Amino acid sequence: MSSRDKFLAEIEAFLKRHNMAAGRLGIDAMSDNKFVSRLRSGEGCTLDTYDKVRKYMADKDAASNKRQKKQNQASVAA
Repeated sequence: MSSRDKFLAEIEAFLKRHNMAAGRLGIDAMSDNKFVSRLRSGEGCTLDTYDKVRKYMADKDAASNKRQKKQNQASVAA
């Protein structure tokens, strides 16, 4: 599996985990709604792009985990 394929698999898992459209990730992370579709069609990307998208996904995961933890604490306290 190539690095591009591994990166695309990370993106696909992220999209599924957050129930997010590919275009939304492209817009939010890269200001480019076709970013994911180009990766899916076989295009690559630079290491800077890779880093930027991975940071976006990590930040979104962290915020989601924090929100979920607060919700769990609130439901336990109730």
